[in-house]
Amino acid sequence: MDSNEAPKPSSGKGNFISRELAHNKDVTARLKTITEEFKSPESAEGLLESLRSYPEDYHLAYQNTIAWIASAIGALALATVILLIVNGNLEGWVAAGLCVVAVIPFIFVLTYLNKNRKRHALLESFFNRYEEIKYGFTYGGDQENISFNDNTALFSNAFRRGNYKNYFPVYASGATDYEGKSLNYTLFTYKFVNRARRTKTVKRKKVQYFEYDYYKQWGVFVSDVNVPAFSISSFTKKHYPEVWTTSDDRFNQKYYVSASSEIEIAKLMQPANVLMFEKVLESLPRSAGSFSRSSKGDDIHNFHPPLSSTELVGSRETPSLYWNINLNPFERTSTDQPKLDTPAALAGYLETIFLENFDQIFDSIQPLFKKVIKK
Repeated sequence: MDSNEAPKPSSGKGNFISRELAHNKDVTARLKTITEEFKSPESAEGLLESLRSYPEDYHLAYQNTIAWIASAIGALALATVILLIVNGNLEGWVAAGLCVVAVIPFIFVLTYLNKNRKRHALLESFFNRYEEIKYGFTYGGDQENISFNDNTALFSNAFRRGNYKNYFPVYASGATDYEGKSLNYTLFTYKFVNRARRTKTVKRKKVQYFEYDYYKQWGVFVSDVNVPAFSISSFTKKHYPEVWTTSDDRFNQKYYVSASSEIEIAKLMQPANVLMFEKVLESLPRSAGSFSRSSKGDDIHNFHPPLSSTELVGSRETPSLYWNINLNPFERTSTDQPKLDTPAALAGYLETIFLENFDQIFDSIQPLFKKVIKK
C-alpha cells in the first residue's frame, strides 16, 4: 500500500448526517484503492500481506443510518397521506402531490441500496480474483493456442445434449506443470436443458404445457497432449468410426470405446492402459447433487442432480483432450463470511478460500498424463 495515495479519513466534525455522508464518500474511494491491489499482485501471499498493512480504521463498509431514518419517514408520510385520502380530507391534486413528496425518501433509500449492492458485487469479484491469483487461472480466459469456443467446437459431439438450450456459464483457463512441461487447460461448467411438450386435462379440456429438465456437468480441456482421436464414454456408443472392444469384459460393460484409427486405438488400449483409464475415470466421487422441482405458471421445471456419466475424448487436430468430470472445480470452500469491513478482515477471509476439487481433479489425471504427454 502507498500511504500517500490512500484516501484520508474525513473530519469527524459536524452532525451525524454530514459525518455519515463523509464516511460513505471515503468508503467509495477506499474500495477503488483496494481494487487496485487486486490488479497485479506478485502472489496471493503478497496480496494478503499488503491488505493487512492498512490501518485498522480503514473502513470498507457503508453506514446506513440515514437510509433507515429516511425509509421510516417515507413509510410514515405515505401512510398518513393514504389515511387522509381514505377519509376524504384531501383534494385529488393535493393528494397526488403529497404522495410524490412521500415517495422521495424511498428514492434516497434506493441510492443506498444500490451502493451496497455494488459493494457486494465488488467483494465477490475480489474473491474470484483471489482464486485466479492463487490457482493460476483466469475466469473467462482462453488457452494460449486455442480459444474456448474452438475447443468446444472440436468436441462438439459431447455438447449436443440439450434439445432446447446448451451453454457454459463458467469457465477458466490456465497452465499446469507436469515434469517440467507446461500444459494449457480449461475447466468449465456445462449446462443443458431438454424441453418436452405435454398435455393435461383441465376441466375436461386438453391443455398443453412445456416441461423443462435442467442438467449440469463439468469438464476439463487439456492441450499439448499426444493422443489419437479416441473416445471412452459411459453414455454414448460412438464418437469415431472405429468401435473397439478391450480384453477386459468388465470395462466393456461400463464403457464404449471408439477411435478414428483401429491401429492407434489398439496400441492405446493395451491391458495395462485399460486399467489406468478405468482408474482415472472412476477416481473422482460421484456428485450426489440435489433434486428440486419448481413450476412457473403452467410450465414444469425439473432440476436434476449433476450427471454421473463419464467421458474421455482425445483429438489429434489440436491436439487436445476432453474429460467429463464429476466434481465442480469452482466449488468454493471457506469459513463463514464475516462483515469484511476492513482490509485486514478481507485478507483473513481470503486466506480461508480453497478450491479443493481443483486440486483433486489434477491429482486424478496425473496417471493419464504419463501416457499422453508429448515427449
